[in-house]
Amino acid sequence: MRVLGSLVYVHIDKAKRVEKKFGSRALVRVLMGFESNGILALHPLDFKSIKLCNFRAVEDQGWREAVNSLSENPEENFVPDPLADHSYSLMYASNSNSQSMLSNNVLSKFSDVKNSPFADRWYEAIEAEFRSLFQNNVWSEVRTTQGGLINHKKLVSTRWVFSVKYSANVAIPKARLVARGFQDLNQYSKEEVFSPVINHTVIRWIVLIANTFNLQLIALDVKTAFLYGDLESEVFISIPEGLVVDDDMVALKLNKAIYGLKVSSKIWFRHLSSALVEMGFRQFIPDQCFFSSPVWRNFDLSYICG
Repeated sequence: MRVLGSLVYVHIDKAKRVEKKFGSRALVRVLMGFESNGILALHPLDFKSIKLCNFRAVEDQGWREAVNSLSENPEENFVPDPLADHSYSLMYASNSNSQSMLSNNVLSKFSDVKNSPFADRWYEAIEAEFRSLFQNNVWSEVRTTQGGLINHKKLVSTRWVFSVKYSANVAIPKARLVARGFQDLNQYSKEEVFSPVINHTVIRWIVLIANTFNLQLIALDVKTAFLYGDLESEVFISIPEGLVVDDDMVALKLNKAIYGLKVSSKIWFRHLSSALVEMGFRQFIPDQCFFSSPVWRNFDLSYICG
């Protein structure tokens, strides 16, 4: 049993966070009551209540500490959703029902687009993905006169992956064309496929340095990152759904490593690391995803976690 009026920290599901890496992971609420499978928690400023079960209570703190915390750190790192079905999972009151309806109608395949109530927005997302693919010269056309080029290769099929992302609490539909990489018959060595991942200890070390020297932390996201790396192996894909082509076009030869291929992450990391080294950054040998500038520049030390 918990003490009524005590401060509670409510976990923000990863999918609901606006800032995935460095933003807050919990909301501050006040315990106001108990339900059959959870508690009733209240926002101390706008007095909106939610039912939940995933929380941590701090019984020696209460309303005053919650108000002070929210005044100093406004909650900006979560995406509102409606309070649905009294489900005891963490849900939020939404400013727009259409936003929540969109997030609840994520498509599973391309053929679902035309029957979706948000078909126009999903088609816009698909067009945006195609524009990005064309701008990056992702593929070359293979026509019937060149059919001999792919006789000895099995075409790799593709599929659409749909999702909803959030920016400033606005739901944005996203569409990504992904290759079914398991159909790629090329033989790759371990070195060609393996891509390193940043160690969480290094991230904590970066945060510690930034806090100690009062440095600024900036997080950025590279859109369509994999499309910047040149594909060295020969891979042919079938015509994607939604792409209008001439009758004599039989396949597409990939120039770039699109999402889903076995070597995509390795190619992107190689492209990123070489670009950073050319810019003067030094790669950390024990953790290859960590780069640092060799000198202080205007008292601003730069670190990059790949």
